[in-house]
Amino acid sequence: MQFSKYILHIICVFIIVFLNSCEEYDYYAPIKCLTGNVNYNTDEFDRHINVASVALQCDKDPEKNADKIGKFISQICTEKPDVELIVFGEMILGWYEDPENQRSYQESLAETIPGPTTNKISTLAEEYKVYITFGMVQRLDGKLYNAQPIIDPEGKIVDIHHKTFLTPADETAGFEKGKKLTTLNINGIRTGVIICKDQENSLLTESVVDNNCQLVILSFADDVVEDYFGYGSNLSRKYNAWLVTSNRYGKEGEYFYCGEIRVSDPGGNHLIKKANKEQYLYYTIPIQ
Repeated sequence: MQFSKYILHIICVFIIVFLNSCEEYDYYAPIKCLTGNVNYNTDEFDRHINVASVALQCDKDPEKNADKIGKFISQICTEKPDVELIVFGEMILGWYEDPENQRSYQESLAETIPGPTTNKISTLAEEYKVYITFGMVQRLDGKLYNAQPIIDPEGKIVDIHHKTFLTPADETAGFEKGKKLTTLNINGIRTGVIICKDQENSLLTESVVDNNCQLVILSFADDVVEDYFGYGSNLSRKYNAWLVTSNRYGKEGEYFYCGEIRVSDPGGNHLIKKANKEQYLYYTIPIQ
């Protein structure tokens, strides 16, 4: 009996230590997200936001990528003149990983914000009167961040999200961790911004829900999720919000990115999804 109590005590201590060591991981979510997809009726919704998401094929040369971003923005705004928000993926000014020297390569891509690329995108945002967000490496106070600036229709940088939950590639690059969820209003819609592995940060998930975000922008550089679209259903249910995702497409060294992009409703249903080539999608999201 005494031995059994001792074993039980050891197990309890192990569980407590384990949970404390993993407190940032995403064990938090609204309970209804743990069930299957649910019907999400938007018939009586009286507002909307028109969004575009881009799967960009990235070159190692940042100038080529910046030019391609500009061409996509012009194409989308010409073909879909009512677009209000354009979303690009994580760190799309270059490859996400350089196996030869990740740190020096990402340092070569780093820019200040404002800087050359954000100035260029700001000009286009003002010209077309559209919100634009894209991923890049930011240099700030001598440190590097995996960053997602958001630019408004007046060409102003209204916020910058720094990735809070770093991958091994991010750590090898020497990136600093961000500290919080980035939230802003986009045409009156409460919007949260997260980057890739941020989805596993429990504190950010709580912030999305506590801030009653109606829309979540999620930028990716993901080559490993086998059932990406099924996995995305869990995310939109978890946030109880509309989810717009943007990934990259193409081969980068030993990695291949399938370019999965989608819009998902709070019930976990993908209203539009695309993959397997460089392209964009466009969707009108109804907002309650």
